[in-house]
Amino acid sequence: MKIIDFHTHPGYNTTQKWGYDMTDSLFVEELRRSSIAMVAGSYLDMNLIKSSNSYDELIKRLNSNSWQFFCNHSDFFVPGIHIHPDYVKESCEQIEFYAKKGVVLVGELVPYLMGCDWNSEVYTTKGFMELFDLCNQLYLTVSVHTSTPAECEHIAKTFKNLNLVMAHPAYGDEYFARLDAVKKYDNLFLDLSGTGIASYGMLRYGVDIVGKEKIVFGTDFPIYNPEMYVRTVFYEKLSYDELEHILFKNATKLLKLE
Repeated sequence: MKIIDFHTHPGYNTTQKWGYDMTDSLFVEELRRSSIAMVAGSYLDMNLIKSSNSYDELIKRLNSNSWQFFCNHSDFFVPGIHIHPDYVKESCEQIEFYAKKGVVLVGELVPYLMGCDWNSEVYTTKGFMELFDLCNQLYLTVSVHTSTPAECEHIAKTFKNLNLVMAHPAYGDEYFARLDAVKKYDNLFLDLSGTGIASYGMLRYGVDIVGKEKIVFGTDFPIYNPEMYVRTVFYEKLSYDELEHILFKNATKLLKLE
């Protein structure tokens, strides 16, 4: 069965602390070793992020790196771009520039890495809402490092042409709240990356609540071991049709790969 990993971060070389470099070639090799056929995501270079004093220039450089990675691995990688709510004009230019090249994914957006105040209202600030409006006009998919389900509900309700993917299921009551939000809106989805699906039965429960069309496979690689996510999904008591939607069909639709 084909697997698309909706949530990865090329350039994120924090594996150096474990004694090896996450080079571009190793990034592709390791994901393919887990039988993942294609991936999507935003480029994250922590050295570049930490050394940058200008976030408008930072997003341009990260987006350029993402596009270059795509050019080098066009059969494997679907690029996502960064935007910044404090630089609406520059971010709109980035959205329009890359949309003309065929880019359909914005994010995963990680505001706390971009100097934004990380709070429950981060995505409903004036700057972000203006940027989401443009994404809505262009029928783009946006992936966000989830703040609160209520905030994501507001975005999904406001921008009906924008497909919004909430990253990371979380656990316990927070997981239930995210499922409740996803269930309400046709354009709101949940990816399995990060905090993931480690609890037995967690994914089966989520599919029962929101349906097989609303959950997208993701690993957050190279932060997490991709094989852990692949094996967990296959271990859950899911039908072939449910597996096919979670591992492939839903991402195909969101990324306009058909």
